[in-house]
Amino acid sequence: MTRALGLPLPEDTYFRPQIEDKLLNLGAETFSSLSTFLALVGGPQSLVALRAALKYTRELVDQGPSVQRRRWVSRELSIYERFEIIGEIQDNAAFLQILRCNHILHFYRCTCSPVGSTSRFANELTSNNELIGQPRARGNPRKIEAATAVIKMMRDFFPDLEHNSAIYKSRRRKMLGFRKFGQRLHILADCFGDAVLSLLHFDRSGDVAGPMIIEKIILGPADEAFESFVEVLEESQGSLLGEISKAAEQVFNHILYEDMRRNNLFALETLAPEEILTLPKGSQELRNLLQ
Repeated sequence: MTRALGLPLPEDTYFRPQIEDKLLNLGAETFSSLSTFLALVGGPQSLVALRAALKYTRELVDQGPSVQRRRWVSRELSIYERFEIIGEIQDNAAFLQILRCNHILHFYRCTCSPVGSTSRFANELTSNNELIGQPRARGNPRKIEAATAVIKMMRDFFPDLEHNSAIYKSRRRKMLGFRKFGQRLHILADCFGDAVLSLLHFDRSGDVAGPMIIEKIILGPADEAFESFVEVLEESQGSLLGEISKAAEQVFNHILYEDMRRNNLFALETLAPEEILTLPKGSQELRNLLQ
C-alpha cells in the first residue's frame, strides 16, 4: 500500500539505518521498546486504538451521566483533584488511558516552570525560602529539585500525615512517578502538540486485552537518553508527527471534554480496524480519517 500511494518506505524515511543506529546508541536494553514507539506512534496502530476510544465515548452517552466520569473530564481541577483522578483511572481502555495521560500532563505543568534553552526538562516550582538554609545536596540536580517539589506538595496535600508512615511513603512514590511521566509527556507535547497524547496508544493483537501500555516505554530510558530519543523522533518524523497531531485535535478534544463532543461520526469510526491498518503511516488517507 505504501508503494501504491507513492510514499517512500519506512527504511527510506523515519526508520533509516542511521536512525536505527542512533536508537542503538541509546542503549541495547531500550532499543526494542523505543523502536516500537518510533515505528508505531502516529501510524495506523495508533488510530485503531483511537477508534476504540471514540467508540467508548459513544457507549458512555448511551449509559447516561456519571458523577465520576463528569469529574474526570472536568476542565477546572486543582492539582490535588488531578492527583486523585490519576490514581482512580486503572482501566486499560484507550479512552481512559488518554484521559489519564492528559491529567498527568497537566498535573506536571502545574508544578513546574519553563526550561532554559539547554534542556527540555522543566525546572521545579520551589521557592527560594524552601532552599535557603538547606545544605547543598549531592546527586542529580533534577532528581533533587523534583524531590523538593514533591515534598512541598505532600505538605500541602497531606499536612497531617506522618513522614515515616507507610501511607505517606506510598503517596510520595506515586507523586514522584506521576511527575516523571508527566515531564516526559510534556516534552513530547511541546514538540508535537498536546494532541499527540491521543496517538501514544497502539492496538495489539486481538488476543491481548486493551492497547499497549506506553508508560513503561516512555519511562524506560534515563533522562538524557529520553531527550536524545525525542531528538531522534524530531529528526526522523518531526513534521509527520506534528501534522497528524494537529489533525487529531478535534478527536482529542472530543475525548477529553463532554462539551466538545460531536454527534456526527469521525471518518475514523466508519472503518473497521483491519481497513485502517492497511493505510501507511504518513499518508494523507490516514490523516483524513481524523476529520
